[in-house]
Amino acid sequence: MSRSSKQLIIRKYGLLEPSNWSPDCEQELFLMNKLWNCLVELHRRAQQDYLSILMNDLDFAEATDKLRKFSDSLPAMSKGEIQTSIPEANPGPVDQLTAAFATLKRDVAVAGKRARAKAREPLRTLEESRRAAVKRARQTSGLWWGNYNAVVNAFEQARRTTLRKGGELKFKRYDGSGRFTNQLKRNVLAVALFEGSNSQVKIGNMPTPAWQYLRRGERKRLQRTSLTATIYTRDGERRTVTWPMIMHRPLPPDCKVTRVVITRRKIGLKWRWNAVFTAQGQLPLLYSTKPALKCAINLGWRVQAEGIRVATIMLEGSPSPQFIVVPLSLVTGFSFLKDLRERRSAQRREILSWLRTIDFSEAPSGLATRALDIKPNSAAHIIASLAVEWRTYRE
Repeated sequence: MSRSSKQLIIRKYGLLEPSNWSPDCEQELFLMNKLWNCLVELHRRAQQDYLSILMNDLDFAEATDKLRKFSDSLPAMSKGEIQTSIPEANPGPVDQLTAAFATLKRDVAVAGKRARAKAREPLRTLEESRRAAVKRARQTSGLWWGNYNAVVNAFEQARRTTLRKGGELKFKRYDGSGRFTNQLKRNVLAVALFEGSNSQVKIGNMPTPAWQYLRRGERKRLQRTSLTATIYTRDGERRTVTWPMIMHRPLPPDCKVTRVVITRRKIGLKWRWNAVFTAQGQLPLLYSTKPALKCAINLGWRVQAEGIRVATIMLEGSPSPQFIVVPLSLVTGFSFLKDLRERRSAQRREILSWLRTIDFSEAPSGLATRALDIKPNSAAHIIASLAVEWRTYRE
């Protein structure tokens, strides 16, 4: 017996290097990064104006000043000063500091709530001004509408989270990573993507038994297809890029695709591509007419000669239990992975120690700049980029 239910369908597929990538596509990614940084700048200016409006309230200004002075004095305070400046009898100086700091923060929160209520109209005008500035930045970004809408939506979501948790929005350094977003109007059927009738996104035809073969190698061979998606449009001209795609699981042909996002991330010195399809459709929920088989499961770890036993299962009517065992080969593989990480960390420390002994004052400017960027906490890909740059100065 089966019934259907409308569900949100998300499919993520791996992509290989595109066949017709060019600098204009890179420029679109750079403009998206530039728009994000512009929105961060607008947010910081609005936050300064927001605080200036609240500081017009004397109670809020006084409470904020007390909290600031208390925070500034913390590094210079000794135990005796703490005990004489805070009259409450607490078990220790740390508890006294914690209680005093919590009290001051609570006072700032209460005063801030009252100040916002008094300055409701100026704050509303400030938010309208910020949104108008965001709209202008979006319109003058030079981006395609699908891409700038994705940047603005992601920024507004990050901004709400930051304001709620009290964090800070940061600028992003452009390293070539980014994403292209195709928001499909009127929710295109998935079958239209295979037929090539949609102008924004197209998927190469695939044989019907691509997901039905029992042999994994045969399935992987048949699941190779291509994805063609819009990067941007300029003066009515549509710029598309084609990627080889591994479609390892089917996309229901009768579902309605609402969005296709293509992401490029930098992993070390290589690029990793993927495509995420978001759709809505009817997926069958299957129910068996047979009665359910009862069983008892005990989760517990025990090292055995053949591996690690992780669970014991007793089926209804079975005279003996069954065991779920992680094979020894897999356990050894995880141990080898840990050993590789330790070796990589040791080699990284040796490289950093060796780099500190080299005088780069007479080195070419490009190499010296790369070397000076190396810090004790630099990631492995930064050191790898130095090695790649060094190869251009073999002499």
